[in-house]
Amino acid sequence: MHGAVNQAVEDLIISKYDEATWLKIKKKSGFTEEMFLSNEPYPDQLTFDLVVATNAITKLPVDQILIALGEHWVLETGMKKYGALLRSGGQGFEEFIKYLPKFHGRVMMVYPNIIPPEFDITVVSANELILHYHSKRDGLTKFVYGLIQGISKMFDHPVEIEIRDEKLKGKNHDTFYIKY
Repeated sequence: MHGAVNQAVEDLIISKYDEATWLKIKKKSGFTEEMFLSNEPYPDQLTFDLVVATNAITKLPVDQILIALGEHWVLETGMKKYGALLRSGGQGFEEFIKYLPKFHGRVMMVYPNIIPPEFDITVVSANELILHYHSKRDGLTKFVYGLIQGISKMFDHPVEIEIRDEKLKGKNHDTFYIKY
């Protein structure tokens, strides 16, 4: 994954706990470098190792960690590092979510070496849709759930989210029912 994701894990841990907790998590994960470089790719396994180490040190369930990381990614990392890019995604929650299938095309112009997921939208009604999440990476369903929550908070627009299908449970991709 992109180094910025691992930096977000570090930032989340330090903001919720402290530097000492982060250093324990970093050690437990096996990451020995001093810091993550935001523009560099890192093995996906390292990110998962950081999450598992966070679970071991903080005792928070992995799903909770991934959801918190997704929210943090939007509200902190995204807004601080990629604010203009995020703001270009739409004027409100509905516009942003419906634009999501094209969003990573813009991201790839800035970071051509990333391997982005793909999103598709199925409109159910005027205020309901199904978000389809296709990724080469498994295990990020709860992270995407957190991203959706973060986007809703970014626009101060409450939503209901329900995970309908999960790749890890035998489906070919994850789907999220969203009522807004």
